[in-house]
Amino acid sequence: MVPSLSGECIVGGTKIGRLKREVFRGMDKPAQGPPQRVELQIKVDEKELFGASYSTLAQIFHTGEEFTFDFFYVTSNPPAGTLVKRILVSPGHAKRLLAALQDNIKKYEAQFGEIKSTPVPEPKIGFVN
Repeated sequence: MVPSLSGECIVGGTKIGRLKREVFRGMDKPAQGPPQRVELQIKVDEKELFGASYSTLAQIFHTGEEFTFDFFYVTSNPPAGTLVKRILVSPGHAKRLLAALQDNIKKYEAQFGEIKSTPVPEPKIGFVN
């Protein structure tokens, strides 16, 4: 059984939706009986919701402990880029994220048609302080 979550999404004190998944406490301890359902309330800062970042390039790397997702916004004239967000997740969460992304792409393509792949540009990225 894959853990999931259930709860409300609240932005600026206003309930904007309800999460459809469930989270269970004790999933890693089956000897203690069935898992207990836990309600999870997630608060989202309005500036995070409405200040979304746009990325034209992503880089992913990992260690034995975590996966790092770097999202960049790259312009072509002049050629420059900015790191807009860095997200660190556990290996287990990275795998769940992959499954969720694959599921969403499948649903997207069923609704809107196949996503056309474009050639992957050669990475020529350097960091400037």
